[in-house]
Amino acid sequence: MSAWIHKALVIALIAFCFPSMADDKSEIRNVISNQVRALSDDNASAAFNYATPSIQARFVSADFFINMVKASYPALINPQKFEVRDVETSGRKGVARARVVTNDGKVFLAIYPMVQQADGEWRIDGCYMQPMQGQAL
Repeated sequence: MSAWIHKALVIALIAFCFPSMADDKSEIRNVISNQVRALSDDNASAAFNYATPSIQARFVSADFFINMVKASYPALINPQKFEVRDVETSGRKGVARARVVTNDGKVFLAIYPMVQQADGEWRIDGCYMQPMQGQAL
């Protein structure tokens, strides 16, 4: 077997045995974006399902959860612009940072702690909002 084929087989085996961090990052981006879309659509059940079991236990029901988001995180309800900018992972934990622009031009940094569940799915374990200086373009 040539050295090139041997290297290709080793790389393929590694890629098969260890899920790509890029796939995790893409899934995290999708989970967060899908939750924001569900919040904007007033789909409490879908938004609640993207949260970790510990968040779900804290808020008990989808209705309580979406009411909390509306009261405490109004920037996430139908934002003018929402963009997950970067994602970092380490094992089964991760953090994502998103830029949120509200309809009145306020800009926020949303920080999402993420936890990978036993089934491999990523879920949101909270959200921390920080106002950013400047206005949206």
